[in-house]
Amino acid sequence: MNLILIDGDEKLIEIAKKSILSEYNQIEEISNWSKLELTKFDKIFLITKITNNFVSFETQSLILECKIKLKIVVVYEAKSNEIPFVSWINSLANDGNQNLSICLRIDYYELEKNINQINDTISGNDKEKKSSDVTIYTDGACSGNPGAGGWGVILMANGKYKEASGYEPDTTNNRMELTAVIKALSILKKRCNVELYSDSAYVVNAINKNWLSNWKNNGWKNSGKESVKNIELWQELDTLLNYHSVNFIKVKGHSDNEYNNRCDMLATSEISNHQIANNN
Repeated sequence: MNLILIDGDEKLIEIAKKSILSEYNQIEEISNWSKLELTKFDKIFLITKITNNFVSFETQSLILECKIKLKIVVVYEAKSNEIPFVSWINSLANDGNQNLSICLRIDYYELEKNINQINDTISGNDKEKKSSDVTIYTDGACSGNPGAGGWGVILMANGKYKEASGYEPDTTNNRMELTAVIKALSILKKRCNVELYSDSAYVVNAINKNWLSNWKNNGWKNSGKESVKNIELWQELDTLLNYHSVNFIKVKGHSDNEYNNRCDMLATSEISNHQIANNN
């Protein structure tokens, strides 16, 4: 049996208690954790809400006490406020606590829509829940480096086609390439096997040449012992890659690949449309 501990507001507690499978799980609020016989549970899952980079004293105590077999689901309100907590968990994991991990991140405002992801994670039904037919193309662009940036993605599965794009006013090309991948994987509503095509050597090599794994194992330091650039984006991508199975494929940019070219058009159009709007 698994133990599910919930640390959050009334909305999170209500949705979790109604939605999480209870047949093989015991569900408790975080305030009760110290009264429980923890050794009888196979795994302990913590669903904790991050608000203004704050978690409760009970959650901090639980993490330090039970880090050997604790899996954490983070429910966040703002990604920028989530990073120090994620860094703390990664530092504990890198300190010999390999079973401690953030196994899933959920946007608080998307909680009801994505509650099935929590159920899938807790139940461990990866094979039953995965789809093998998702193809993704991503691209990022920047006007100046740094400068105004845009990203574009295409998702294809079971005959369905979806495009998405976005804009950031002050960024870099590498951040836009990373953001495109993160945004595309975040669109998926369940665990998937993915073939992801990108023209970014920065992104593809980090995965296929194990740079990301090495950074994570070295406390998010590169070979020069310096902090990895764009660390918060790499950490977010790392969490998504732990949820989905993704095969990264490098394509030649600005060539004859129609989907890559379309992603480039989506990204650059975001930049030009915002520049036109700002000039009017």
